Amino acid sequence: MVNPAHGFAETTLEPMPISMGIMCEKCGIVCLITAAAKNRIDRLPRSGDPDMFTLTCTGCAATRSFHKNDLKLYVVSAQDYARGYAKRGEYSVREDLTHVPPRKPRRE
Repeated sequence: MVNPAHGFAETTLEPMPISMGIMCEKCGIVCLITAAAKNRIDRLPRSGDPDMFTLTCTGCAATRSFHKNDLKLYVVSAQDYARGYAKRGEYSVREDLTHVPPRKPRRE
């Protein structure tokens, strides 16, 4: 709809989900850390470092190891968030959010 007072179309922007993720070095897909994701992320056994993980990419099935500090914040569409990954060109990195405070433990 064109707003006659401004002379341009009015649009409603949907909020874009922000999710932690890791990019596959082989195919460029960002595998998101979401409850719905089918990405295979496991702790790296025998590493001695509890912050080391392995990822099996949803797109190309490549396996890589990474440290939890390698995770970045990505802005993706709601559809990409729901499926658990975003292809090259479907995401952007949120460099301005460099520090994410740790979650407070849940009280039960």
